[in-house]
Amino acid sequence: MKKIEINEKNAKGKGGECDEVKRQLQAAQDTITKLLDVNRKLMKNVEEGSLSSVGKGEAESDGSGSVSRSRVSEQARRESEKIGQLHLEVQRLQFLLLKLGDGKESKEITKVADRNPRVLLRDYLYGGTKAYKKKKRLPFCACMRPSTRGD
Repeated sequence: MKKIEINEKNAKGKGGECDEVKRQLQAAQDTITKLLDVNRKLMKNVEEGSLSSVGKGEAESDGSGSVSRSRVSEQARRESEKIGQLHLEVQRLQFLLLKLGDGKESKEITKVADRNPRVLLRDYLYGGTKAYKKKKRLPFCACMRPSTRGD
């Protein structure tokens, strides 16, 4: 009874960790989506600004156009850095989630192995169980030849 309760507590704890990691992963992906949208809007603003500056005179576009373009490009650069950092965070969370999943499977395998140590010792000492021994192949006789389909 105590072992079962401990196993249930461990399972709930790991389930909570997995849920927390999944929530963090989802939040990071949502943030990446928002930042990509902002970056896309900034790119459209830059393109529209360059198109509108072509229509204006050169004297007007030099002053205010270059300042706004540099401001927008700086903001786009910062947003791109944030996106890169979030991509790294997502990769870290995915690795953590994968690691939690692998640990769970390996512990289940060891639990199965720990249940019946006598069988494993017998298999080790005698080379397997008596019920599941493979039948030995009979040696191929040189006087018999397998039938061919073409003949």
